[in-house]
Amino acid sequence: MEHHVPFDEEGLPKLADMTNAEIRHGFKLFFINQPRQAEAFFDEHIDVPIFALGKTAILWLWALLTMEEEDVKRGQEMATRAQGMARDLRKAMRPASSWFGSRAKETLSPEAIFYEVMETECMLLHAILSLLGGSVFDKVSAGLNVRTVWQNYSRLSKLVEFEPGQKDPVHLETRAAIDFGFGVFNLACSILPPKILAVAKILGFPTSRADGINSLLAAYKHNSVLSPIAGLGLLMHHTFLQSTYDLGTEKYQEDVGMIMAVAAERYPDSGWFYMFEGRYARLRRQSVRSLECYHRAKDRQSEWKPLADMCDYEIAFSAMALYDFEQALKHWLILLDTNDWSKVFYSYMAATCLDHLGRRSEALQRFQAIKDMEVIKFGTGRIPVDIFCKRRANDNVYDHDYDLVLSALEILYVWAGFYHMNRAVLDMAFDDVARERSKLDATTSPDKRALVTTLYGALCAQLGMQSQAENSFQEVEDLRPELKNEDWLVFYARYELAMLWFRQDGQPTARVVDMLTKASSKKDHNWDTRLHLRIATANYHFKHWDDLGLGRPEAAMAKSLRSLDERDVKHLHQRGIPHVFGDSNVEEDMATEVEEAAPKAGNGVGDAEPSTADARDQGARLVQAILQSTEPEMSHALV
Repeated sequence: MEHHVPFDEEGLPKLADMTNAEIRHGFKLFFINQPRQAEAFFDEHIDVPIFALGKTAILWLWALLTMEEEDVKRGQEMATRAQGMARDLRKAMRPASSWFGSRAKETLSPEAIFYEVMETECMLLHAILSLLGGSVFDKVSAGLNVRTVWQNYSRLSKLVEFEPGQKDPVHLETRAAIDFGFGVFNLACSILPPKILAVAKILGFPTSRADGINSLLAAYKHNSVLSPIAGLGLLMHHTFLQSTYDLGTEKYQEDVGMIMAVAAERYPDSGWFYMFEGRYARLRRQSVRSLECYHRAKDRQSEWKPLADMCDYEIAFSAMALYDFEQALKHWLILLDTNDWSKVFYSYMAATCLDHLGRRSEALQRFQAIKDMEVIKFGTGRIPVDIFCKRRANDNVYDHDYDLVLSALEILYVWAGFYHMNRAVLDMAFDDVARERSKLDATTSPDKRALVTTLYGALCAQLGMQSQAENSFQEVEDLRPELKNEDWLVFYARYELAMLWFRQDGQPTARVVDMLTKASSKKDHNWDTRLHLRIATANYHFKHWDDLGLGRPEAAMAKSLRSLDERDVKHLHQRGIPHVFGDSNVEEDMATEVEEAAPKAGNGVGDAEPSTADARDQGARLVQAILQSTEPEMSHALV
């Protein structure tokens, strides 16, 4: 049974059997590779409100990462329980009629304010999970609560205002919780699909990504019990929701660097933070460093299988971005044996690696097995990757052979892998695609021609061959009337062309914006969610460039191509792979290569500087927009 426990001066409960320092250490257990001890710690004191809030936030974070139905349900159940606890304690300390009423600020105890914050926070976390992966009824309920959540946060922010030089009227933990909730609300609203985002703005919801990021940074710097979750939430946005750092998003890289530096002191050797550092390194084209981080994360979190599985998934893609298909194959097979998320996808990825390695008979067996596998459901739909892989197997795999070309590079491209390859690997990928392109003739199907040409154009864009890239994307556009199954390639080609022009122009000119609009005009192909997320991210950045503190894209891309560090070079040497650098001093060779490549890429490196409508009615209108929207579910973009 929940009960009020007096707070200390920082806002932590005064417990007879635990000191302030011991409570803080207990909240860190989950983030220093001790998940079982963390669960026992929370469960032992689950009737103490801040412990219930802590467990809710952790389960919420994990559900966002996995989007597994079971994890989402656990997060929702804990949020409901914690919200009820806070509501009961809030009512016990304040009459219902005074809920955000007109009583003077000084009559409210810090404890009473904390319970109001906690109740609102749990309502928000539950709503986010429901909107992403819940049933239609869950989405309706969440939408009806969203407006209430924001009204509460608006009033809370006024309730706890204070002038410079005055003492903060609330405890550190309460202040951090407000910053955390305000940050999550702003950031979550800012990444809604465009049509829903427009409705949210009309209804008065905050949609400032910059405010959300700054609030989460403040919550992280407070060093409260919610700080690590605020940090990981930022890392999710700065690494997993970004497909590239080549568009001038250096501010995000600076934030990640700060978060990692603080984490190294607060949460030493944390598997969680190693995992995000691995993604950070991959976005910077540092594949060897990425693999090191993921392997270390897996080793540190080996007792917690979900995170270990996620590391295997990321290792496989990082290895593919390094053209190490043997290592990638190993980890796809591990996932196939130990993880049930998508047997179809794991089998397909293993088969593509075997195909790239020239082991066609083994690849054929894997491709054939996919035909009899079940496509799993996610919420009310099916996982897009499963649908795609089944279609590929049914259309292109026969009894004694298969007709698939560049299958590994195709998936890697859809996963933005070309933006993660260092210069040496881009050269290898270009050679492979150019070889296939030379085989195209009058008998080649338009679908196959479009695939090879899209990959060729995307690699040309990465390597600075701008006219070849533009010509390739135009060729794909011209093929559209003839395409049977692969017209999704046209929309990806349009996106790539828009990004190429953006790097050329240094700003979102009219032709860039127009081409992005054309790229988003189709919504029913298997990869539409991934594409729409990238388009939405680019459009938001274009509109809020100054607020987000973003830089010049051409300089950002040139900088990322300089990131082939000594570890990458040694890795290529050990595998006997020739690369763009000689055998002399690595740093000098790197500088020479980038200097020579920059003019060719056209990156301009030398020029670069570094009302008052009823709340429930408004909530219902937002729900209607969500349910009627034809935008893809955002949750699928992380799958």
